[in-house]
Amino acid sequence: MSMHGEVVQQWLRGELSSITPLKSALIFRKIQRSTARHMLYSTVQFLRRSGYPYVMLLLDLDRYLDAVSVRSRTIGLYYTFNATMELYELLRQAIDDLEKLDGTMVIAMAPHTIVIDERRGLERYQALKMRLWNDFRVKNSQNPLSPMIRL
Repeated sequence: MSMHGEVVQQWLRGELSSITPLKSALIFRKIQRSTARHMLYSTVQFLRRSGYPYVMLLLDLDRYLDAVSVRSRTIGLYYTFNATMELYELLRQAIDDLEKLDGTMVIAMAPHTIVIDERRGLERYQALKMRLWNDFRVKNSQNPLSPMIRL
């Protein structure tokens, strides 16, 4: 992979500290809260137009639910409470904009703490919880039309 390609991948993963190396590729801004959803939709549309019959997104939310103090952090990315709430907002918006994700399966993997953690869990973001939670139960069985599957 070219050096330019590696820098673009760092940009996409949110690991790039400065946007300067990407100016020659006509990329002038980091992916932020205001641009992340549009970037996601554009990527899905690009892949579909490139001949992929479907796209599957696998989102690992594990680190968003880690409440690790700054002193205890090791290598890797850690997310603040506000970043977790912004992730929930992005997911809520994606659910509301399903027509823009045509041919896309989104799998969000999260630890059980998403259900029980009062600070970072779904209880803190009712708009997303209402879109994911089972609407009804029939004799202690799951709602077959519910968008959430628990494994």
